[in-house]
Amino acid sequence: MNKTNIYLLFTDTNSLLSQGIKRFTKQHYNHCSIAFDPELEHTYRFGRKRTWNPFIGGFVHEKVQSEFFLTSTCALYTVDVTVKQKKQMMRFVQEMDRKKNQLHYNFLGLFAVLLQVEWHRDNHYFCSQFVAAVLKAADLLPLEKPLSFITPSDLLTALEADLYYEGSLYTYKEVFHPSNEADTVPLNPKREKTVFHSLLLNEVF
Repeated sequence: MNKTNIYLLFTDTNSLLSQGIKRFTKQHYNHCSIAFDPELEHTYRFGRKRTWNPFIGGFVHEKVQSEFFLTSTCALYTVDVTVKQKKQMMRFVQEMDRKKNQLHYNFLGLFAVLLQVEWHRDNHYFCSQFVAAVLKAADLLPLEKPLSFITPSDLLTALEADLYYEGSLYTYKEVFHPSNEADTVPLNPKREKTVFHSLLLNEVF
């Protein structure tokens, strides 16, 4: 069975919201995203859509080269998956992208987690809840707790993830040389609607 990788990106943006969450969780990294390539060109999350407003959020194709993220520290982990599992996750994210205008950031859900009150809200996710949902789409989430309770640290505890890099995100983007892996396909910015079109219709793995 062919093997490949996905990547989990944990970041500390040091924003006011991040600092507030950190006071409760006591964890260094409280934001997570999922990526399908080591260059982080195909990185997705639930979070703020505008860097200056943490309350307007939803499904986002992460732009890790933005000033907001390049001033962050990060830990990047690799997770071994099968080609089939990776395609399942990519299709799930593609569907999210298709209906992204109907999706919202689950800001109130953060408080429900802190209070340990289960509260399911359709079409609402916070970052680790979204990543957990993507992993679950490929049967990669060995956790019994509800998705609305899953924190970034839960993901690391549950998965066999290997640390790939830790430090400044700016440094990572500056020194990382694009790989020649067969499953790394650049996005065409003119085809945002079909973000994985070339991956799914062509057998690139």
